Amino acid sequence: MNQQHNEKTIQCWLDDVSFHQFNLTQNTAKVEYQIYILGFPEDTPDEILDIQDKCYDVALYTLAYLDNNDELKGLVSLYDYSILTLSHFTAQNNAGVKLSVVLTIPNGVNLCELDEHFGEPYTPEQDEPIDIKPITLKPTRRC
Repeated sequence: MNQQHNEKTIQCWLDDVSFHQFNLTQNTAKVEYQIYILGFPEDTPDEILDIQDKCYDVALYTLAYLDNNDELKGLVSLYDYSILTLSHFTAQNNAGVKLSVVLTIPNGVNLCELDEHFGEPYTPEQDEPIDIKPITLKPTRRC
């Protein structure tokens, strides 16, 4: 995270690793993303719980946006999610939540057109055959 340590705003970032799972019979794909929503609390239990509560609200608003946005209907649908609360996270002792979201999207791989993207198989020309000689190893009797 690239941010000031004394910043009192909530910071969000999307993990750059995503998991894609393709369903060929329905021509859809499931993609999973990790979204970290964090704040900088003082090191008191009440402040940590307050930041976690605010970050949880941001996670719920994000889920509602993904599930109820008319512009995303037919393109993206919320399939599954989980929310994990975090405290003393990273070297800056952040608190917040990790939102794991699984979305269903149209499959970007069209198997009907797959052959159009590839030419004839490549077969390299065979030069002279390679003469591979067996090797013998001296036995070692060390224990």
